[in-house]
Amino acid sequence: MYLEPGVAEKFKDSYAWRDVTLNPSMQLDTDEGKEHSWAFNEEFNEYVKSSDYIGKFYFDVRNELVYFEVEK
Repeated sequence: MYLEPGVAEKFKDSYAWRDVTLNPSMQLDTDEGKEHSWAFNEEFNEYVKSSDYIGKFYFDVRNELVYFEVEK
């Protein structure tokens, strides 16, 4: 899910994101062709994901993109 630039900046500043390496690595096709820079924040993950789901939400700080792998 892509975020608008202003929203992405506020989102980035709202949490203490830590860099992560997804394994296996993932490189999505983006319009700008920038390499991904994935980050994770446990507080955001717990806030957005209800307790009956498992998985994680990641934020690509370089491409203003949210990626999630979540299942019930």
